[in-house]
Amino acid sequence: MADVKAGKKIEPFAGIPVYYYSCTKCGFTFSTQFDEWTPEMFRQYVYNDNYIHHDPDYFSTRLKKNVFLLSQNFPEIAPGSILVYGAVPIDNAFQIRLQEAGFGDVTSTGPESYPSLAGKKFDTILAFDALEHHPEPRQLFENLVSLLNHDGAILFSARLADFPENSEASNKTLLLPRNGYVSLHTRESLSILASEFQLSLESFDSHDFYALFKPDRPAWANKYFPHDQPDAAREMLRGREIVTSDITLYEPIQAALRTAAEGHVSEAIRILDNLLETQPFNRDLHMDRGLLRMKSGAIADALDDMEYFYKGSMISQRGVFRDLKARASEFEGKLVVIVSDAGIGDLLWLVRYGVLLHEVGVRVVVECNPIFHSLFDNASWITHAAAVGDVPIPFLYRIPLHNLPGAFETRRETIPSFPHYLAASEEKIAYWKARLPASRKIRVGISWRSSNERTSGWASKRSMDLSMLLGAFDPEKYDCVVVQKDLNEAEREIIALHEWIHIPTGEINCIEDTAGLLSCMDLVVSTCTMIPHLSGALGIPTFLMLSTNASWVWMTEGETTPWYAAMKLFRQHTLGDWQPPVAHLGHALREFTRGN
Repeated sequence: MADVKAGKKIEPFAGIPVYYYSCTKCGFTFSTQFDEWTPEMFRQYVYNDNYIHHDPDYFSTRLKKNVFLLSQNFPEIAPGSILVYGAVPIDNAFQIRLQEAGFGDVTSTGPESYPSLAGKKFDTILAFDALEHHPEPRQLFENLVSLLNHDGAILFSARLADFPENSEASNKTLLLPRNGYVSLHTRESLSILASEFQLSLESFDSHDFYALFKPDRPAWANKYFPHDQPDAAREMLRGREIVTSDITLYEPIQAALRTAAEGHVSEAIRILDNLLETQPFNRDLHMDRGLLRMKSGAIADALDDMEYFYKGSMISQRGVFRDLKARASEFEGKLVVIVSDAGIGDLLWLVRYGVLLHEVGVRVVVECNPIFHSLFDNASWITHAAAVGDVPIPFLYRIPLHNLPGAFETRRETIPSFPHYLAASEEKIAYWKARLPASRKIRVGISWRSSNERTSGWASKRSMDLSMLLGAFDPEKYDCVVVQKDLNEAEREIIALHEWIHIPTGEINCIEDTAGLLSCMDLVVSTCTMIPHLSGALGIPTFLMLSTNASWVWMTEGETTPWYAAMKLFRQHTLGDWQPPVAHLGHALREFTRGN
């Protein structure tokens, strides 16, 4: 099923069952199917020419991200000797990229070429995406330890197979023999192996990045894992990799999120405050509280929490653009890559920070899904829209989208707001004008729910019933245009009963297609989806219908937002009760009619 996970079925099923076993003590999950395989068999059946189709990120996105991770966070290792220990015998691409980034003494090896290194020692060993491919974990650790200097470090990534019981995640999602996944570790199995070889195991973040140290640690390790931390604090730091693996935290966190979704954000923050009193080093709790603080409008406090989350992490970039205009000479002509690490709406919302960079002469590249490229190519302040993983090197910073507010030390009073910062091309606008019926009435684009029919849980509470929304409009004064995709049959039946509601006949294949359609509107009315972010970025007047569970972007109070100048907010006071905001919307539409 590896190629299914990669996006589509590429090769037919071989019809050979592959059995995995899980240790009842440590959770280590493995298959014995490949124990007798030779390197030639792995090359023929797994690491062949088709391998890239099963794991396309291996050679592009992950490779570049790993080089960035090391160059940004571990410059101290660059002068030393480095060994790249890989499991997939394809090429030396990682070594070449590292050398291009300034890491000089780099050697590559794998299970086959390991014997040729006998007697050699290295300051740093990199084993990214290697452990899950190796059928003999103890042999692998023995090889790595034998090659490591007494004060060296092994930096590695590992897809852990331990998840909380009844979690939606499962180690079954990692059982991919076609990918060569034969050894799936847990935190416990890694700890056992580390102990056997007199190594200490540390984790850098909440995902899959780890370090192994001999007793004589390298000097740089102290900035991430200081020896002067009290024992209890150090243990808490070690246990921060998967917060939901602590079952005692799972329910209180869910209770806080439910409380916030019901509109009681201050109470939800207090729940997390209490949890943090007992677990002050838990980074995920800090992030959850930071998002809720952002929703409450306490942006400075929110960024403090988020800074703690990223402290000692691979993506900490707090304050790097502080006092940007006063430091313009440092940035002029430099390249900054904004990385889309979130959904469509968040990218449309936060990409605005690129305007501030452009104003001081920075060349801005946005690394994102191709569906954005034509829209971003219209923006004069964006130098280039690049595919994920396909960015030029060198760059000054490659900064994840959600780090931008912290990078600028944003406060409520300094939120960057522009009349508009994106625009559809004249060709796209003309395309849609030709497909919309002529009208002398006010034209309104409407969107009332996520286009994903499978949306459920708290997120579904942001949607509203189409009939209720339509009740706010006067058909004599408004023509409504449906600007969302994937209508269901019931919605089409409702629309067919109203000649003043139109479904566009054109095709929407990218974000700029939607931008062109919205640009033909006098007004946009929408619930909390990507639509209001796009209309707001285009500078189109927008009325936004907000449930109590709306995104933290919109905060909890006020009829306007500091993020978009032409937007008005209509809020629920009770979760699920749309009648008051719809009544408010009806009044605002009458006022809009008088003004237009």
